[in-house]
Amino acid sequence: MTITLKPQKLIVPCCKTIEFVIMDEIVYMEGLQNYTKLQLVDGSDHISTKNIGYYRERLSDSNFFPCHKSFLINVDRIIRYHKQGTVEMVDGTSIPIARRRKEEFLQIMLDKCD
Repeated sequence: MTITLKPQKLIVPCCKTIEFVIMDEIVYMEGLQNYTKLQLVDGSDHISTKNIGYYRERLSDSNFFPCHKSFLINVDRIIRYHKQGTVEMVDGTSIPIARRRKEEFLQIMLDKCD
């Protein structure tokens, strides 16, 4: 018997559509006032009609880390951490890590690498 795992999808309500996005393809999410921009691995993005708090709550037990009040990052899509307090994502974007979240972030990354 073969078990195939289906990729987890996230339902993303947009202005005129509802998108079904594979969660592993999301690089990061950025809060834009009452909207959220989802940046994908292929370079495309979606603007959701939900705010970043909605996604922060829904994805609290997943691979997404709230590194800053305006960002959720997919920890599987990080290339490197810069000591001045930013992470570089696979698409080249630099995203700040809040000072108060730095220690928690580093611990999560160390645990993930074990």
